[in-house]
Amino acid sequence: MSEHSWQIIRSFWNAGGTIKALSDYVFIIVLLSTPFIWILGLKKLLKIKYISLLLYPLNLYNRYIINKYGSDSSRIVLRNIKSGQKIIEEIKDQLDSIKPEKNKESSNIRAEINKTINNINKS
Repeated sequence: MSEHSWQIIRSFWNAGGTIKALSDYVFIIVLLSTPFIWILGLKKLLKIKYISLLLYPLNLYNRYIINKYGSDSSRIVLRNIKSGQKIIEEIKDQLDSIKPEKNKESSNIRAEINKTINNINKS
């Protein structure tokens, strides 16, 4: 409220003004609740994540592009994560088929060493 409004209220009160009408009650309630409304508004402002607010246009544009070009694409889109997991599993299977086999002799040597260690521990 401006200083002029406060002067009008002060002159009304000093002239012996009384609260008669409903509009006078509403005015006083609004006048008394103004600081509380400001405090609640400041609390809301402090809870806002400003980065998400600033990046909202970019996120909106990104979603638009994904919907426009990414719906029939073979690449992995985060919306279609389940189909993306299938693709990842297929790639893993292909990699497993390409992997060289383990040397069987090394597993035999390890088994013999384990038997020897077990025999030594038993005796």
